[in-house]
Amino acid sequence: MKLYKLLLAAVLLAALPLLAQAQSAELTLMRWPEANLEFEYPAEWSLIGEDGFEFILVDAEGNFVGLQMGQIDGSLEALFAGFAENSTGNEVEEIELEGSTALTLKIPTDSNGRDGRLVGYTVENNTVALLILVGKPEWQTLSDSLLSSIVITPVELDEAVLNEAFATSLEADQILRVGSSDAPVKMVEVLDFSCPHCVDYAGNVKRIIQKYVNSGDVQIEFRIVTFIGQERSEVVTHAQYCAAEQGLGWSMHEGIFAGYNSEGGAYYSEENMIVLAEELGADTERFTACVQDKKYADVIEQNAEVAEELGVTSTPSLLFTTGEATPQFLTSPNGEAWRGGIQLHFLYQEIDKLLES
Repeated sequence: MKLYKLLLAAVLLAALPLLAQAQSAELTLMRWPEANLEFEYPAEWSLIGEDGFEFILVDAEGNFVGLQMGQIDGSLEALFAGFAENSTGNEVEEIELEGSTALTLKIPTDSNGRDGRLVGYTVENNTVALLILVGKPEWQTLSDSLLSSIVITPVELDEAVLNEAFATSLEADQILRVGSSDAPVKMVEVLDFSCPHCVDYAGNVKRIIQKYVNSGDVQIEFRIVTFIGQERSEVVTHAQYCAAEQGLGWSMHEGIFAGYNSEGGAYYSEENMIVLAEELGADTERFTACVQDKKYADVIEQNAEVAEELGVTSTPSLLFTTGEATPQFLTSPNGEAWRGGIQLHFLYQEIDKLLES
């Protein structure tokens, strides 16, 4: 993530055709769960896409708010110190948003006379969110109002509850699930631990759990396949199930993804899984025997068969059902099956529709 990319995007947006003039000051709520973020903005603004941004909201005059997210090496403070070196003397300041402490930095006035402000905060671990707000001087009051409406809601899950859920469902029918069996909406995630997109989407799954599983509205079934990493995927998938039978399934789930984030696929070895299991408090002798004996080979094979039956050709895949019907892909705005990891801003809308129905 580089500041020049933000400034370049500002220039590109200045060239956009003007939109319909604002008719009211009515506010609407923007939620972007990937960033734990919500804020109010004028309802007449338009939501657009731009490479390198999660979203951009723009008005008729070319004022805009954009969001970037990504993983960084080092601290948020170091990142902003680097930005400050390119901002002609502007200093980094610390501000308080509801739910989080953030850093802010003024961006030099552009060729169109617009001022800018960069606001950054840590989403989780080494993932940060950067908001860029750019507008004419008279827009700054609205900019301040937008910032004051921001609410950051971190993901906080009860690991013990999720560990118990995995253990209970595995014992019952050898399927890993979280959430109430009475939940009106059932979601199936087909994932491969060696799939980078699955690793990236893991944080979103936690947000779905926080919002919909904890409320009793959604139950999630995890079908873990080994299409991509094959032997490496098999090792960690066996580790997942062998830890789950000891009541440490969710902890292992998190540990596997954390290891991939820090070391990549090279982390996926039997030795590392044994070390991780020991760190989590497992009976390592029992765990090692479980992994080496490939105790859950039939379960992994069944997952592959289920994925094929559901028409899954890539991971992560999310499928949904209400009642006893076979889970299906959601329908995207263009009328096709919505495959892959769906952005939560849109996925939440679809889940809400299922709940309403």
